[in-house]
Amino acid sequence: MESKEKLNEKLEFQTSFKGLLAILKERKFHKKTVYLSVSGIITILNILLLIFSKEVDYFVLLKVYTSNFLPVFVAFCGFSMTAYSLVVGFLNYGTFKTALEEWYSKKLQDKSNTMSKYSIYQKGIALFALTILMLLVTVIFLLITKFFVELEIYVSCNGVLAYNAVIFYISTLLSGWCFILVMYNIINIFTFSQNINKLVYRERENNKNTSA
Repeated sequence: MESKEKLNEKLEFQTSFKGLLAILKERKFHKKTVYLSVSGIITILNILLLIFSKEVDYFVLLKVYTSNFLPVFVAFCGFSMTAYSLVVGFLNYGTFKTALEEWYSKKLQDKSNTMSKYSIYQKGIALFALTILMLLVTVIFLLITKFFVELEIYVSCNGVLAYNAVIFYISTLLSGWCFILVMYNIINIFTFSQNINKLVYRERENNKNTSA
């Protein structure tokens, strides 16, 4: 049996941000086309807005944007935290725990290393953690923006328009990423639910065959 120290040294059981980043790197989130596509679309829309709407008041845009979207992202944070707790609670479910034990048993017997380094549970938890972190960053950014917008500080400078445009761009970019992650989490919850149903069905089927 491996010692606790050796177990913690294994890459798949690392904790803190190092372990989280390792799982996210394995899932290759940074290479998914959807993030690049959304980032590109948001960038193009912001550039078009800046070019063809020279009369647009980014200060007003920021005020409207933070007022409408900040409560939404706060709600998303609550949703993600609840979903996170729900998924963590799945581990206490006997059937799901048994499935994890079976998965690790197969992995230990896998001499060719064809199985994934991380279990579906680890990948799911990492996705929730990333979503919560991204939502927190977005909420904090929007809160800071809203704070300065509410102060209504007027500065006579040529760079103010560009500064407000950049802040608006960052706000929309963070929002786009958060929406994608929330959608992934919704799919993730459904996947976990389906796995639980499948495991319960398999358990009952095995019990039925055994009793027969």
